[in-house]
Amino acid sequence: MSAMDLVWTSQSSAIQRKGRSGRVRNGRVFRLYSRDQFACLPWRSAPEIQRVDLARTCLQAIVLRREPRAFLEAALDPPRIAAVEEAMSELVKLEALEEGNPPLMTPVGEILGRMPMDPRLARAAMMGSIFGLPKLTAMMLVVAGDRTPFNMPLERRKESLAKQRTFCNWSDPFSALRALQQWERASQEYGLSEARRWSNFNYLNQRKVMSLSRASFQLLRDMQFSGLLGETFLEEDQPDCAGDQFDGVGSIFEEDQAVSLEGAGEEAWFASLRDDFDAEFEDEPLLAGLLCSAFPGNLAHFTSRNGKSSWYRTQNLGKALLSKQSVNAAAGAGEDDQADLDEAYQEYADSEPGSRPWVLFGELTVNNGMGSLRNSTVMEPWQVALFGGRDVQLDEHAIMTEDPTSTLQIDRWLDLKGPKKSIQLALGLRQELREAVMWQALAVTQDPVAAAVMQRVRTFFKILRDLITGRDLDELDLDFMRTWQPPEIHERTPDKEELQGKNVVELRAILKELGLKVSGRKHELVQRCVEGLART
Repeated sequence: MSAMDLVWTSQSSAIQRKGRSGRVRNGRVFRLYSRDQFACLPWRSAPEIQRVDLARTCLQAIVLRREPRAFLEAALDPPRIAAVEEAMSELVKLEALEEGNPPLMTPVGEILGRMPMDPRLARAAMMGSIFGLPKLTAMMLVVAGDRTPFNMPLERRKESLAKQRTFCNWSDPFSALRALQQWERASQEYGLSEARRWSNFNYLNQRKVMSLSRASFQLLRDMQFSGLLGETFLEEDQPDCAGDQFDGVGSIFEEDQAVSLEGAGEEAWFASLRDDFDAEFEDEPLLAGLLCSAFPGNLAHFTSRNGKSSWYRTQNLGKALLSKQSVNAAAGAGEDDQADLDEAYQEYADSEPGSRPWVLFGELTVNNGMGSLRNSTVMEPWQVALFGGRDVQLDEHAIMTEDPTSTLQIDRWLDLKGPKKSIQLALGLRQELREAVMWQALAVTQDPVAAAVMQRVRTFFKILRDLITGRDLDELDLDFMRTWQPPEIHERTPDKEELQGKNVVELRAILKELGLKVSGRKHELVQRCVEGLART
C-alpha cells in the first residue's frame, strides 16, 4: 500500500532550494537545522521507481513484451525485489497475469493494460460497466484518484468544510462527485459564467472541477477504446476541448443556454440544482462498493474513542485518525456538528463496538508516527463483504461446526462476522463478480460464447443492482434468468485464417495448452499453432 510519509529532505534538494534566495539578487539562506543534522541527511531522495507501487509498470512491461523482473532489474536505480514480487502477485490476484516464465497476460490484463490508470482502478471501471454504471463509475474514479476540487483557505477552512458536508457528510469522494454532477448541470442550464458564481458560493475551484469533468470523459473514451463500451455510447456528449479559459469545453457547456440569475436567491438556486438527482443518488451504495474494489487494501475499522478522537485500525500502520479536512472528521472528533451527520452514519456511530463503522480511505499520511486517513468514505459491512480486500476466505472452523454464524477473513487481518448463509452468499457473489470480469474481457475479443454469456451476466447484475438500490425487480429479467441456458460449444479446429485474426495473447494461450513454445513474433505463433493443432 502506498502512503505519504513526512520525511526529511535530502542534501541535494536543500542545496537546490538555496538557489531560490538568490534568484534576482545576492541573498542569504537560513536553515532551521544544524550543520550536523544536514550532514546526516541522505545525499538525494529515493527515486520514484523505488517508492511507488509497481503493478502498472510491470503490466506495461509485459505489454511491451518484456519480462518485468529482468526489465526493472536493468533500471539505473532498480527497485527492491520484494516490491517487484508484490506487484506481480497483485496482478495475479487481479487475474491480469498467469505466472510463468515469461508470465502470460490474460484477456483481463489486455484490457487493464490499455487503461491509463492503476490496474485496480481499471478493474473497478470494468465492474462499473458490468453493473450498467460506466459514466458514474468513471466520474467517481476520477474524483477519488485526484485532489479535492474544494478550496480550503486557512482562514475559512470551517466554512469550506461545512459546504462540503452539504453535498455529502459521509464521504469525501462522494462530496466531490455530487459537486461535479451539479456543476455540470449548472454549466449546461445556465452557462459557465453563472456556474463560476455557483462554484465560488460552494468553495469550489472551477478550473479544477472542469479538469475533473474532462478527465472523466477521457476515461470513458479509454473504456470505449478498450472495448468496454459501445461505439455510439459517447455520441451525445462530445467535448471539443478547444479554446482557453472556460470556452469551448463541450456540447454540455453551451453559452447560448446561459440564463441570468441576478437577483435570484443563492440558497434557493443551490437547492434547485438538487431536485433531479434522486435517481442518480439511488446508485450511490453500489458506487461506494465499486470504490472499495478500487482500493481493496485501504480499509480501516473503528477500534476506540479517546475524548474527541476516534481511532481506526489499518492493515499496515496499526492505529490512525481521520484527517481533520475530511467531512467525516466531525464524527471522529465528537464536535457539536456531529448531529448533522446522515442517520445511517449515526446508527453506526451509536452502535455496539462490534458494528462500528468501517472506513475506506484513499490516502494514508504519516507525520511523526501518527497516521491520518484522507479521502475517507464510511462503508457498510455488506460493501466490505462483497468488494473489500484482496484475499478473502471463509473461517474453516465455522464450516466444520453447526454454529449458525460464520466469519469472513479479509486479507488475514480483518474478521467480518454474520449469519452463515449471508457469508456464503457474499462469497458466491464475489465469485460471480470475478467470473463476470473474465467473461467481459473475453467478449471484447469477439468470442461468440463469451458474448452469449455476457447477456446472462448483465441481466444478473442488473437484478443485483435493483436489489441493492431498492428498485422493483423486472419480471422480464427474472424470466430470462430462469430460462437461460449456456450456449452449446462445438469443438472445431480453427484454420489459419481464424488464427491470424486472434491476438498474441490468445495465440500464446493456445500454444500453452498444446505444450509448445509461446515466444516469438505473431506470424511464428500462428504457424506453430497450425502445426500443433494439425498433430492433435
